[in-house]
Amino acid sequence: IDYYLKNPQERQKIADAGFKRVINEHTYHHRMKRLLEIYREKFAVFPAKKDISPAKKAQIYDLLGRGCLMGGKNNRAISWFAGALKVASSSADQSENLGYTPLLYYHMGKCRQNMGETGSARMAFGMASKLTPDHRIDIQLALCLSYVLQGDIDSCLHHCEIILKQLHLNCDIRLDSLKDLSELFSQIGMDLEKRRLFSEAMLARNTSAHLKSIIPD
Repeated sequence: IDYYLKNPQERQKIADAGFKRVINEHTYHHRMKRLLEIYREKFAVFPAKKDISPAKKAQIYDLLGRGCLMGGKNNRAISWFAGALKVASSSADQSENLGYTPLLYYHMGKCRQNMGETGSARMAFGMASKLTPDHRIDIQLALCLSYVLQGDIDSCLHHCEIILKQLHLNCDIRLDSLKDLSELFSQIGMDLEKRRLFSEAMLARNTSAHLKSIIPD
């Protein structure tokens, strides 16, 4: 103890090592990586097991796709998402895929967007938009943000109206400019935060921020 008290640089080394361990073991990225490893191990052991339902396989493919997306491996991610869509479509109970399939199209759109394939991204987002149930505010907000990033304000407005109806907010708000729309998403974010929907609130605020960034000087 006396040694460490007299040598602050050694205490700093211990502190740095502890910080690094916390970052490595407790961050979202590390937990996701570990979860992917677990799924890979389980799925590799039972590749042809009949007791693995199509919906479960689709979830595994989706998770692997998200891991690739997080790692910037867009082509590989698209392959996993496409596989998930194929498997999900073979499920006897299509009701369990309600609200799930749109997410696969959304993530595929994100991959295409990352790769600069605007046309393909629009098609994927369009499918997500078509299939998304109105009550899935998280996907509606994600689509709003994606459309803003693409400069498609009309499509963003379409989903914004759905969000307002679902949240029972004033749907008669007049939107004369991008600034008005930005402020509206900021208000939506505050409302969602009051409802303790923090992930959705962050999406709304990110959309507001991106709208502000494209307002002409």
